Amino acid sequence: MSVWGIQKTQMIDYVLPASVQHEPVMLVLPEAYILTTSALVFLGFKKGGHELPKLPKLEVTFDYSDIGGEKHQVRFDAVLHPVIISGKKMDCYLDFTRRD
Repeated sequence: MSVWGIQKTQMIDYVLPASVQHEPVMLVLPEAYILTTSALVFLGFKKGGHELPKLPKLEVTFDYSDIGGEKHQVRFDAVLHPVIISGKKMDCYLDFTRRD
């Protein structure tokens, strides 16, 4: 299996509804996606640009079972939005849009 194939799946034991579990669940982004977006930002600024390049969306699929054991699947497009870029650090947030 390729490195990308290994990075495509992340297991989370359980997640409760936001009304019950107030703390966010941290997701680990695939390293290949992080390296690609970092390179795009770096090369965009290196060329003398003052605006961030359009970053690729990340397609996310959540497969889960509810408390009754019924299986569900939900798909999202996630878009990375850099907030602060300084030195070797880039702070971002992800904006999720549900795919139907």
